[in-house]
Amino acid sequence: MSLPGEESNFLRFYFLNLKVASKAVRVYFDSVHPPGGLAGELSSISTTLKRLRFITKQQLKYIIPKSWNLPPLESAPVTGWDDLPHSSDKSTGADLARFKWYRNKLAHHEDGKLSHTDYNQYWGDLEGAIGRLGGPSMLKESQSAQHVVLDKSLKEMLNMIRNNEKDIQDLHVSQEKHTIMINDLQTTIDNQKTIKEQHENKIQELNDSIQKGESQTQTVTSELSAYKGSIQKCTEEIEHCKKEIDKAELLIKGIQENLMDKQNLIKIIHCYSD
Repeated sequence: MSLPGEESNFLRFYFLNLKVASKAVRVYFDSVHPPGGLAGELSSISTTLKRLRFITKQQLKYIIPKSWNLPPLESAPVTGWDDLPHSSDKSTGADLARFKWYRNKLAHHEDGKLSHTDYNQYWGDLEGAIGRLGGPSMLKESQSAQHVVLDKSLKEMLNMIRNNEKDIQDLHVSQEKHTIMINDLQTTIDNQKTIKEQHENKIQELNDSIQKGESQTQTVTSELSAYKGSIQKCTEEIEHCKKEIDKAELLIKGIQENLMDKQNLIKIIHCYSD
């Protein structure tokens, strides 16, 4: 059973991307970085590859070890790496951006259909890029791909690969979201740790202040106790003085009474003398 034209267009263009375009990129890459010296080149260059958003962390594991980094040799087209370049831009950077843009479009295509107009435009654009990057042999292979027979097994295989790529893409998106969530949670945890340390420092300062206050309280208590002892001693001395005063007053009173008696006696004697 043959597929409707738009579905056939989609699968045929998908086949061009999967089978031919990826091979053309590999041919170009091998011409720039010969496989024999690739490890040395990779180990000698820096961090840009890890900043390219269209390369996943899982892909990086296969491309380079963790200690290697790879900057691009080509400049981005004026439209950037994420948008389809102008048809007049035939630079290598633009062709690489074309591969990326068409691959992403296919990966996010929902209904698996491609109109004849889009099919012809996309095919011509991508076929030209394949020829420029991969050379005449790759151009010929892309032209042959337009006439490939989409039998049942090939259709099933292409659909299976496409579905797997969509699942992988969804997993990458989910992984990025989870990574962001984990980073946000880690930031929150770090902030909470900082707040906890600040509170612990304040509590320690309060404890030190309390201990210092307790020490001062003990000193004051000791001084008060000494004062109480002095006051008690003074009180006892005052009581003793009071008793001595009372004794002295009694003695004075006795002397006064004795003196009064003597004065009276003298008066009596004077009376008898007169």
